[in-house]
Amino acid sequence: MAAGAARLLAGALILFMGAGGCERKEHSPPIIDPPALGHTYAQITALAPASAGARTHLLIDSLGNIYFSQESERGDDVMFTLAQGNVPQATGLTSNAILKAMGQPRGEGNIQSLAIGAEDNIYFFFKGGCGRHILAAVGQYAPRQAQLRILASTASIEAASGMGDSLELARGSLLRDNLALGYATIYLWLRHTDGGLILNFNPGDGRGAAINLTPLGAPAANPGSPPLNSMLEDMSCGPMFVPVAPSTTAAGATTSLTPRPALYYIDRRGARLWRINPESGQTTPIHSLYGVPSILTPPVSDGHAGLIMAAGESPFLANKSQLEMEAVTAADAPEQLSNPVVAAAYPALLHLLDGKLSAIGKDDLRCGAGIPLEGLAPAAMLPDRLTRGWIAYDAASGQIVRITLTNK
Repeated sequence: MAAGAARLLAGALILFMGAGGCERKEHSPPIIDPPALGHTYAQITALAPASAGARTHLLIDSLGNIYFSQESERGDDVMFTLAQGNVPQATGLTSNAILKAMGQPRGEGNIQSLAIGAEDNIYFFFKGGCGRHILAAVGQYAPRQAQLRILASTASIEAASGMGDSLELARGSLLRDNLALGYATIYLWLRHTDGGLILNFNPGDGRGAAINLTPLGAPAANPGSPPLNSMLEDMSCGPMFVPVAPSTTAAGATTSLTPRPALYYIDRRGARLWRINPESGQTTPIHSLYGVPSILTPPVSDGHAGLIMAAGESPFLANKSQLEMEAVTAADAPEQLSNPVVAAAYPALLHLLDGKLSAIGKDDLRCGAGIPLEGLAPAAMLPDRLTRGWIAYDAASGQIVRITLTNK
């Protein structure tokens, strides 16, 4: 663990370069030197209270402003921002405002996902209904102007996805790596129990023009790949590193790596983490999750060349053949497995770097006031490029939290 944590602390923050001439570039903040290397622990600090156990969606913009929304049974969702003193303050992005913009003021529904875009515009996926009619939309909210626009209607989402009336059964998640500053593309993951697909769109100049939703390749059709039908928030957008043309220096020939956005998916049934190449639709298994707890956030960037996941103490992940081999049930504790992919006491932060999974375990977590370590249940996580840490939501306490790595 110490070597992995040291590399995590020491890594310079990679701010992605643009891949295409039409992609919007964003300005990066100054890079702060990491703390001195040494034994590392994770500090978890409460920022603001929210409702415990609710589906929660987080955002952080380029200035470090934090936004969150929670889905309600009544369909009266509100996006909040953390104002001065980390006091939640309501914004103009609400279920009612979205319905009004759709011309359906009598409808109801939920903000199912949020994503940050260029110029700190916020993109949302909304789904609900009015009577027997399905309502779905991709939209944009500009916090500075408090302006809300609908970019894709129910009909356009039904047509682009091919789901038709089965869209009523689907959930939608917007995905964008908020460290990938050179890439404007946002991905829309739609799924129901029979399968899932990924659409993408370029929000353009951020002025709220209608978008063109385009399907990726069909990753579920690739041999051995999972069906992408998890109804949990099991997909994220993060970096993958691809080789560029080799160059020759005085030290000899070298091949460097360049970051590109990728999608990562937790296959719970197969106990495996998959990577999806958005350009080709190709899916690749990148690591087993055998023995990892089922309370697990999808991976996000560690700010360097690796990925971070947060895990809470819970029944472990294992596929059917692994369970039969171990002669145990999925309700057993992870320590009863003979060979989990990483040995750790949970809750923990899991770090995937160079194909190796390591852990900053329970003994190295420091929780501030209002966050009990026992029962910690991370349910959402985003990298924060200003503090070189992460913003997360703890479903057990209901707290929005900040996670940073610190030398002891």
